[in-house]
Amino acid sequence: MTGVYILLCKNGRFYVGSTNLLKRRMFQHQHGSVLSTKYILPINLKAFIPCENLTVARKLERKIKKSKSRKIIESYIEKYPFSETLEHSD
Repeated sequence: MTGVYILLCKNGRFYVGSTNLLKRRMFQHQHGSVLSTKYILPINLKAFIPCENLTVARKLERKIKKSKSRKIIESYIEKYPFSETLEHSD
């Protein structure tokens, strides 16, 4: 499943990333393989925004990160909350 994901980290901050395999990427985050989140575990997947392809996902990821707005991130979480049914469609 390709898209942008939003994590809530132990320190209360959000992490925004993109992937073409959500299960694999979450495994990498949860096991400390991603330097950006390694020291702020545990993480909680709050939202997943499906995208056509990885190029579209990366563009959206950059747009969200450039905004530097917690309100914008929270609006994406409200609009695209992660659900377990999404996780199993990989």
